[in-house]
Amino acid sequence: MRFEPNNQLDKAIALVNSGNARDALTIFEALLKQQPNNWTKINTANCYIKLNTDPLAEKLLNEIVNSEDNNLKILLGVSQLAIKIFRFNLAHKACEKANQIKPHTPEVMAEYIRAKNEARHREGIEQLANEMAKLLPDNAWPLNELGNYYLAKGDFSNASIYYEKSIITDPNLTYSYFGFAKANKFKILPVDYFRKLEKCIKYTTVEEDKARLLFAKAKVENDIGEYESAWDNAQKANNLKATLRPFNPNNYVKYIEKIKSTYSVKSSNISENLGEHVWIVGMPRSGTTLIEQILSDDSSLYPGGETPAIDYSLYTQLKGMSYLDKNLSVDALNSIGLEYEAFFKRFSNFKGSKIIDKVPFNYLHIGIFKKLFSRGKVVNFVRSKFDVATSIFFENFSLMQNYTHNIDDIFLAYDCYQDLMLHWEKLYPESILNIRYDKFITQHGEMKQKIIDFCGLKIDEKSHHSISENMIETPSAWQARQKLYSSAIDRWKNYPQMMEIVANYKGTP
Repeated sequence: MRFEPNNQLDKAIALVNSGNARDALTIFEALLKQQPNNWTKINTANCYIKLNTDPLAEKLLNEIVNSEDNNLKILLGVSQLAIKIFRFNLAHKACEKANQIKPHTPEVMAEYIRAKNEARHREGIEQLANEMAKLLPDNAWPLNELGNYYLAKGDFSNASIYYEKSIITDPNLTYSYFGFAKANKFKILPVDYFRKLEKCIKYTTVEEDKARLLFAKAKVENDIGEYESAWDNAQKANNLKATLRPFNPNNYVKYIEKIKSTYSVKSSNISENLGEHVWIVGMPRSGTTLIEQILSDDSSLYPGGETPAIDYSLYTQLKGMSYLDKNLSVDALNSIGLEYEAFFKRFSNFKGSKIIDKVPFNYLHIGIFKKLFSRGKVVNFVRSKFDVATSIFFENFSLMQNYTHNIDDIFLAYDCYQDLMLHWEKLYPESILNIRYDKFITQHGEMKQKIIDFCGLKIDEKSHHSISENMIETPSAWQARQKLYSSAIDRWKNYPQMMEIVANYKGTP
């Protein structure tokens, strides 16, 4: 990051850019003593982030926000760095100040919208995005952001309107095509949208963008019952993504075995944290968002959604080392637990005293979770292997979840998940509740009460809130807001290709 010409500053920045952040820090800290201005501070903060000392970076960024009164570039730089280290409210504060200094500036409004979204401070987003759209009539970005905002909010009508406007403004913005598909349940083919979508697919050369468009096309075809064609397009999308980050099944199995060997017995080392947080785990596309909505009716629980909270707290407190390679002391566990809780408290809408964390693949980390929070509970939402595989196959997951691009790899990941959950249940039988997806749908009242009792919550029908009160930023944004439906049970049977895969499958169903 570069903000101002200066011989020593330039030298330090060059060192950071070449990967030598430690030597750069020596120069930065000397400069802070000589000229403790905000240019020096923000570059030093960037260096601290490179060296994984985020609290020191946060301290400097706070100093900048409290003292800077006119330089937009610095304040916007603070926001960008603050978001990088998950200090969401600090990013929002920096943008708020920048907007006061020079309102109605597209650059400021763009970062302000981003900071508001990251901080879950949604008040004013609509106004900012609409104003930005008027100032930049040829820019589709603010229109797409409005579509994303309404989609997460559950206002699918407005989401569709703004995605359509975005597509008209920029027919090559692939995110808007994908968003429009997610915001609708199609009964007939949307001819005009589909024609533009196919044209965009034809001329898009970036593989990840093309895959996004193909997933959108598969979604539309799936909705209207063109199941064979839908599968073919999902297959094309997954083939593209599989080349970008190949999956290694052997390494994944070894990782699962390492987790099991590390946590072969209950450890006597546990933190002193008495937090009664709840983790909702399972394979992706198992319906974990549905359970989060039930639990969030208890005012003591904060619906945390899907965040990298546990990964971030482990990484920062252990300086990049894996917790599987380190025997953690009680003091270290205390620090990790506090950082984990602090992650959620940085959101503007944080409330309550307990956290619902619904990252599905947190099933990998249940061992460390029980060390950090001995009173914590885990709800494992179990959906059938073939339905999970089918639903995953149609979803555009990040490249980090690279097993999602091939049915055989999904089956392997599912088997590893089941194996690991059996391991955790033997270690922590009192802390884990298994809920089957099909029973949750067909015996909803009984299963809901079972979850409430297990978590020791105070929820009754009078306390029930509208599901739209929670912003949902996962692939389940549409499904989680519908009435419970049984059509997703045995979904795999809709697809001839999947029927053939299942017929030839030799593993455990």
